[in-house]
Amino acid sequence: MLAPAHERAGAGYSEPSDGEPALGFSWTSRPVAPTRREVIVKHDQIKIRRESPVSDLASELLRRYFAELAERLPEGFDPGEKAETERVEYQAPSGVYLVVFVDDRAAGCGALRRFDAGTAEVKRMWVEPSARGHGVGHRLLEELEVLGRQLGYLALCLDTSAHLPEAIALYRSSGFEEVDDYNGNPDAAYWFRKSIG
Repeated sequence: MLAPAHERAGAGYSEPSDGEPALGFSWTSRPVAPTRREVIVKHDQIKIRRESPVSDLASELLRRYFAELAERLPEGFDPGEKAETERVEYQAPSGVYLVVFVDDRAAGCGALRRFDAGTAEVKRMWVEPSARGHGVGHRLLEELEVLGRQLGYLALCLDTSAHLPEAIALYRSSGFEEVDDYNGNPDAAYWFRKSIG
């Protein structure tokens, strides 16, 4: 069983290396019964590291995230210039950008940026579709919470689309509570907040 996030603060990260890992991955699976397959993912296969939000790896993951939003949202999705300029907000001293790896392959990303003096906003939380449902998103969100505390924040907030039910389920199961619209994001239908202080 995975130790609580507060007991392993920083334990899930590694610093960026000189060589970038390959993007994309496939899960190792084996037949369990003739009608069922079981995906085997061990916690030691999931690694999370800090990454510059303006690196080539970050750019590729964000491109894939935005492409999925464009496919899934009925009205499409155009990140616009704001998405590019806000990336600097995911850096120290008030923010962070993380990449999650499974078997040393990039499988998703997530970021924090300052919303107000006591609150960080979770941004660009994304796990590639083939990695969903295996605890990868939970691990990534836990690490963002740990870093939020380390950065001095007392709460996290975020928004998401009604067309992303797996994201809504992840946030609810992670202790986030629905709140009123706090940012006027036209692509969002749900707004959440969680106390971490």
